[in-house]
Amino acid sequence: GAIYDPVDLLFLPIADFYAVQRTGPNVELGSVRLSMTEPVPETASYFGLLADLSDATLQLRKGDWERARDCYEAVLETPYRLTELLSTGDLAGLYYGAGVAHYHSGDQEGAIARWTLGVRHCPDEGLMRFNLAAALLEAGRPLQSARQSIALLRRQPEHEDGWHNLAVSLLIS
Repeated sequence: GAIYDPVDLLFLPIADFYAVQRTGPNVELGSVRLSMTEPVPETASYFGLLADLSDATLQLRKGDWERARDCYEAVLETPYRLTELLSTGDLAGLYYGAGVAHYHSGDQEGAIARWTLGVRHCPDEGLMRFNLAAALLEAGRPLQSARQSIALLRRQPEHEDGWHNLAVSLLIS
């Protein structure tokens, strides 16, 4: 089903109507140009994309790793620019969940690839960066793991497991 947020109404251009006089201050409505690139999804495609993302998250919570992985990959293969359509939180959830699904499906390199994209687009997501560092360490890439751990610890210096990963990475390399 569709989602309605009453706040969105404040931002909709209604004909050429630009101001309303009330007992309080004037409310001015206008239009804002979006710098979206082509292709721009139609409403049904956009909400379908969100539904697919929701389904992927549901499958992840159920522990159906293969189905979750397939659902996340369907979202990632969309022709639309996800960075323009999804909030930072949804984008982080997409890459984090896709990485978890790949990892638990036995595809460590797929998990590393998804988490790498995730930290590129959402650099403040500590859990994703931690998982990336741990997966890189497990894959025998301690220097890359150390770099990710350092980046994590710059943002979250109290992250004990990040310190552990960094120490192990440095001992191995």
